[in-house]
Amino acid sequence: MIKMPSCHCGRSFGDPSALQQHQRSKFHCYCRECDRFFVHPNALEQHRSALHNCYSREAYAKKGWGSRNNFQLSYGFKPGNSEDWEEGNRILDAMIEADMENQRERPA
Repeated sequence: MIKMPSCHCGRSFGDPSALQQHQRSKFHCYCRECDRFFVHPNALEQHRSALHNCYSREAYAKKGWGSRNNFQLSYGFKPGNSEDWEEGNRILDAMIEADMENQRERPA
């Protein structure tokens, strides 16, 4: 049996390029700054924290809302709903990106 490439979200793909397109479009395990893919979300967050001096989603949510769950609930997202979780990821990514941009624009 041929093993199909799959994403941590559970979807399987016919070839690696389809998996990468999915990861890019959903921002799954994909670093926009480096155009690199990672096997697991934790690996991406470690990479972003170490190389790009930015918060992981979990750390950012904890800093502002006390926990990721509190962040999700503050936006009216249902706990355990994967679509709501992905939307939370997009919101957190945009917030983190905006903070990083503001840091770059500040005079030293």
